[in-house]
Amino acid sequence: MTDSALSIIVAVGDGARGGWFDALLREAADVRADVLLVGDLERDSATYHREGASAGVTVSIVYAEAGTLVPVLWGRGVDTARGAMVALTSSECTVEVGWARALMAGLEAGYAGVGGRLALAPQPSHAARALFYLRYAAFLATPDQSPREVRDIAADNAAYRADVLRQYAARHADGFWEVETHHLMRANGARFALIPGMTVLFTGAPRISAVMRQRFAHGRHFGAWRARVGARRVWQMVLAAPLVPFVLFGRAINASRAVGAGAGPVLATAWPFLLFAGAWAAGEGVGAVEA
Repeated sequence: MTDSALSIIVAVGDGARGGWFDALLREAADVRADVLLVGDLERDSATYHREGASAGVTVSIVYAEAGTLVPVLWGRGVDTARGAMVALTSSECTVEVGWARALMAGLEAGYAGVGGRLALAPQPSHAARALFYLRYAAFLATPDQSPREVRDIAADNAAYRADVLRQYAARHADGFWEVETHHLMRANGARFALIPGMTVLFTGAPRISAVMRQRFAHGRHFGAWRARVGARRVWQMVLAAPLVPFVLFGRAINASRAVGAGAGPVLATAWPFLLFAGAWAAGEGVGAVEA
């Protein structure tokens, strides 16, 4: 892979194909970025390379076993990327026009990391709608998208200065878990911002069983980390686990109201939302005990 101003890393799940790749190639070609796909892609690699070449974009592939967690895919991509800026997303997200230029301008303004808003694609499945509000409630698209500094950005739609990110490369062996990395980066003075124009559509069509496994695994990792750094005592996380799904559900409702959408869109997802959040909470409790 040759050096470029921007490397775009995409965690590709379930051999995904579709409009997300065409949109990504459009953005990469616009700013002469290279694209790094990470996932179980052996069967589709020739197609990705051919379509990238047609668009004038260098596409590289890092192979991983099916079912590998997305943060692990990102970690492998970060270790391989050569760009001065590194953007992260997934095959569940479709970038909108101007996405690449917006993130590059944000990083050039001096932030260590920038993130964008996420919107839900039209006609999502019930599971996709629930997962969207569970994962991205804090980053919902709004009519007013003026830049603002934030503590965290969603790695599904994020970009970083590579020189800053690589200071934490030792942590990527276990994957790029953004909450943990952001915690360390903030402690060293890094600043993050949500910026306008860096918007993606959540277009995933997740399987409920797969989401349950992923949410449990992510919660387990997060619970272990919180216990290790002393953010919460183990007994507190174990006792709070039954309440966590309802707390997250309430936060999603408040976030939806804050952007003018009302509570209805979140309330309509109640049973899958609470199911997915319950898997997360159970994993968090297990991880805390295991730590």
